[in-house]
Amino acid sequence: MEDNLDKAVVETVNRNFELKLRRRIIPESEFLEILSLAIAHLLNNNTQKLLSVLYRLDVDENKFRQALLAEDSRQAAGNIAALVLAREKQKLEFRRRYSS
Repeated sequence: MEDNLDKAVVETVNRNFELKLRRRIIPESEFLEILSLAIAHLLNNNTQKLLSVLYRLDVDENKFRQALLAEDSRQAAGNIAALVLAREKQKLEFRRRYSS
């Protein structure tokens, strides 16, 4: 059985990408698929908004550029979604570690 993502990660990404998810508990693979679709849409229709969200979420620019080198836009979107999720998990871990 797959682990669910932390609610804080889901809420942050949901808000920034305007995913309109109603569930706050969701398996990581399902969330990645939903996020990938949203990113693919932004890649094709509103790149500036995507860049703005990635900047706000503090996704590494060099890693983003590497992710764009994928063979097709769907794979690139999946790579970017994985970057977003990894960064949000990292920020959550930092908050938990240093908040006490």
